[in-house]
Amino acid sequence: MTAFSDSFTVSLYEKNNTENGEVVFDDLKIGHIKFLICREKDIKINNYNDLNLWKADFAYGYKLKILTEEQICNDSELLVPIIHFKEYFSDQDAINKSLIFVQVPVTKLERKRKNTEVETTSRKRKEWAVNSTIRNEISGSVYFVDPAETSKPLFNMIKKGEFVALYGARASGKSTRVDQALIELESEGYICI
Repeated sequence: MTAFSDSFTVSLYEKNNTENGEVVFDDLKIGHIKFLICREKDIKINNYNDLNLWKADFAYGYKLKILTEEQICNDSELLVPIIHFKEYFSDQDAINKSLIFVQVPVTKLERKRKNTEVETTSRKRKEWAVNSTIRNEISGSVYFVDPAETSKPLFNMIKKGEFVALYGARASGKSTRVDQALIELESEGYICI
């Protein structure tokens, strides 16, 4: 749907600065008009020639408010970029009785992140949480206090066959200490279940 609030004017002068330099009014082509519209209205598209301009001979009035894109395309003439502006608008009367509708092409939005060679969309499996045991495979990449030095009394009690109960606050390293003890005992030849 069209709206009066979307209307704008583009000034054309006796000499107009285009992408090809200065062009006098009589030599202006529709392609130059497309460039001037993109520059003046700051339309962000890759190629200004992708704009479609439609010449419509609609009377300025209340019906203009309710025109659809289909009505504009059916009752209008698509302006060809290589044709001179004066061929479509030969005099001031033709300019006053006509409107030019600008159809901006749909643009694809860029991604926020660039594609990488391998892109995973699945959720990564959680390796370690604050309250879980630090397994030996990942212990090198996680900061924790190594309990090996302070675990000598634990090793000695296990070697003697005594019952051992570990107690402490949550996330204080009880399970990690047991895993380290298992590794130590297996390295000394004990079979741990």
